[in-house]
Amino acid sequence: MRTALLGLSIALALWGVLACPGTIAVHWYGLGDGSFRADGWMHSLVIFPLCAGIEFLSLEIWNSFEQTGYYRRWGEINLFIIHAMSFGTRSAKWMKIVLDLLFFFCFGFVIPFVEAWMIFLN
Repeated sequence: MRTALLGLSIALALWGVLACPGTIAVHWYGLGDGSFRADGWMHSLVIFPLCAGIEFLSLEIWNSFEQTGYYRRWGEINLFIIHAMSFGTRSAKWMKIVLDLLFFFCFGFVIPFVEAWMIFLN
């Protein structure tokens, strides 16, 4: 999953550099009539490789959480609380699902979405 997300981010970075050469708008603000105006500019050879690097770093953080037993420790804490309150172990499975979704959307999906949005707006 992380490899596919990193590949997507790198592909979008290459597409952004090739499709939007020169300076592109990276910050927008809304006007009162519903339109947008750009007020922040950056060179595409800087912003797109920077986004791919941030994606690599965030995916490494996600990998680090899994490799260090983050899920196992949270599961043990969650199971301790659940058994103390007699709710059963289903909640521990939900906790893992919630953490997986959180890591996917926060660490994996945000940067490719931002890259695609910058290409679309420019």
